[in-house]
Formats: sequence, C-alpha cells, structure tokens
Amino acid sequence: MKKLMAALFIVIGSLAFAELPLCLRDFSSCGPEIERHHRTAAEDGNIESAFVLGLIYDFDKEDYQLAVKWYRIAAEGGHGEAAFSLGEMYESGGYEGVPQDLAEAVRWYRAAAEQGYDLAQEWLAIAYFRGYVLPKDDEKAVRWARLAGMSEEELAERAEALAPLFPTSAEVAELDAQIEAVLEAGKAEARLQPVGKEYIVYADTFCKTHVENLSKYTYKWTDGFLGLKFSRFQWKDEAEGIVRYYGDQILFQNGFGAWVNMVYWCDYDTVNERPVRVGAEPGRLSD
Repeated sequence: MKKLMAALFIVIGSLAFAELPLCLRDFSSCGPEIERHHRTAAEDGNIESAFVLGLIYDFDKEDYQLAVKWYRIAAEGGHGEAAFSLGEMYESGGYEGVPQDLAEAVRWYRAAAEQGYDLAQEWLAIAYFRGYVLPKDDEKAVRWARLAGMSEEELAERAEALAPLFPTSAEVAELDAQIEAVLEAGKAEARLQPVGKEYIVYADTFCKTHVENLSKYTYKWTDGFLGLKFSRFQWKDEAEGIVRYYGDQILFQNGFGAWVNMVYWCDYDTVNERPVRVGAEPGRLSD
C-alpha cells in the first residue's frame, strides 16, 4: 500500500493540505529552513511537526532511518497517520536501512487504527479477511471494516480488489515455491552446460548407429559428413548423470518411398559413457 498516503494528501490528519510546507505540496525539495523550523517545534513536543519531519525525510530527503525516527516520535505521541506510515515502511521492507518486519508493521497499523485512522482500520479489516500476516478472522475483519465505514459487502469487494497486496499464507507459499523452482532450474541449467558440451561429441559418435537403426527402410543424413548430429541437450536424469541430446538432421524413407524429416533423441549416460535409449518421430526442432 506504499505510498497510499501520497495519493491522499488532500488532508493529512489535523494538518490541512494548505498547511503543509509548500515543498511537500508540490513535491519540490524542502530547504534547510523548513527542516529547522519543524525540528525545533518537534523537539519542543509538537507531534505535527514531528510528522512533517517524517514526511520530509521520507518523500524529499529519502533518509528512511530518519523518517522512521520522526514518524515514531509522532506516533508515540498519538499521531495516527504517523503510525500508519511506520506500518507501511515496516511492511514493505523496500526502504534502505529499514528491514521488513511484519510484526512491527501490524503493531503500528493497529496503533493507527486504535487512534481512529480509517486507512489503518481498513488495512486490519482486509488483513483479517484475507488471512494476510494475521490469522484469518471474519469477525474481527467485519468489526474493523465497520469502524472504517465499510459494509461487509464493501469489505469483500475491497479485499478482492486488493488481493495481490494481501496474499494469504497459502499464496505466499505457492509463490515462494515457484521462485525456488525458477532458481533451481537456473542452477540445474548452469550444471548442465559444461556436462552437455563435454559429452555431445561422445553422443554424436555412439548414438548415431542406434538412431539409424530406428528407420524401418532406409535413411540419409542431411548435416554433411562432419556436421554434428545433435544440436540441443537437457537433463534427463541429473542424479544419474543422464543427458538427453536432440537433433533433426536425418530423413527416414517411408513405405511409399517418400522422405520424412525426423526429430531424434539419445539419452547418454555420462557416468558410464554409453547411450541408454534412443527415439525418433516425424518433425523438426522448433526455433
């Protein structure tokens, strides 16, 4: 939901939009005098100025550790929007120097919600409804939704619309598994390349006759005398060291005398250095 607040700068808490420093209203750079003014006021206990300092360091200076510091001071003084901003930063984990901490995010979202901040109440409602970070609890979801001014129907609609931002534990686990599968595939490919390249000449030499024997009638190679018979390879069984090599440089003659281009493959045992099975079917390898 970061940065929801940026799109909701019409009114920020008790600070009317017109009362914000101009640099935050027009997204220009805030000068040192603005920062000094609010720092002095914040150090004197003004939580609105502490919140403004958080905004300056968050949006303008992009010093996120200082943003957290001043948001926290304002939030501990009862500022709901500041607490909500802390929740966003800890939920995201995308801010330099502010690691993701979902438990801390929930803590501050809850603090903001209990201070009456409706966006935080909505966040809790959807989180409980979806089972995101918090255990799924329809009763609590409805209670927070009503405090945020939403009906049960509106809650369901909002939860569906924002589902990608509030993934369930099962969805997170599925995504993690997909990411792990992609990473593992990349590692397997990295392990395959040197092995496949090393043994392609062996496969070319020792699989050739087996492929030729698959033809019922006669055959002819189309790659030339010195051309490689195989052009692609993949793991067939990495644990056993078996690589499957593919090629399409042969024609088989059928019963009518016509020549048919064939795709053939050979499973080559790189541990024992021998072909273990071959196969062929009409076609060409795709690009």
